[in-house]
Amino acid sequence: MDLIEEAVNQYYETFNATDKSIASYILKHRGAVEKMTIRELADACHSSKSTVSRFVKKIGFAGFSEMKYAIKWQEKKETPEKSYKKSLITDIQMNIEQLQHWNFEEICKAIESSNRLFVYGTGTEQKLCANELKRYFWVLNKYIHVIDDEMNFHVLMDDLTENDLIIIISLSGNTTTMLPFAQRIAAKKIPLMSITDLKNNKLAQLTDLRMYAFAHPQKSHLALEITTFSTFFVMVEALFRSYLDYLEQKK
Repeated sequence: MDLIEEAVNQYYETFNATDKSIASYILKHRGAVEKMTIRELADACHSSKSTVSRFVKKIGFAGFSEMKYAIKWQEKKETPEKSYKKSLITDIQMNIEQLQHWNFEEICKAIESSNRLFVYGTGTEQKLCANELKRYFWVLNKYIHVIDDEMNFHVLMDDLTENDLIIIISLSGNTTTMLPFAQRIAAKKIPLMSITDLKNNKLAQLTDLRMYAFAHPQKSHLALEITTFSTFFVMVEALFRSYLDYLEQKK
């Protein structure tokens, strides 16, 4: 089951007749939708831009562009590269293409307005990425506290407020030990941001602020599975540079 079909199936019981019509068109014409504007899709479904936009958010995507990247990413995954190097290049190219269109403004506003910033990485590479994010923002006197482990996360939980911002970096977005913390944060209406692989995942569903990196797992005869995490580091640096642009524009 692909990303779009999985998202549609998950929320299908909440759809009205218009939602079902839009879902049916997208599932039947993925290749065409990938190249459409939101206006063109609305016209094809005899609907409006605002209705399509609401539908896209209803199935778990931040916006129309994000859904189109999911469609394109699915096509890439269905025709995997035989070369390990080419697979890496594909991930990087997809990431660059996304960055050219990704709007960081809402995330930058949240970072600027937060009294405290916390970041948590669910694994070894994720923790390195969290520390890299801390290092970048340090030069702006914007201090990010890295949550080292789940015990510290547990202790911190009762001290969090709506003036804080929590960033969770997770490859799958479905880490079972992390999700209870994310659910408690979301329930308390504390701003929560996720950085995950581009797929329908439970962590991203809990967050209003989200970023995606492209990390396609590739099986190897020499290792069980190879998955790049370099694209996550690219997204973290892109966030920092976008924040610099945001501050410059405010001047």
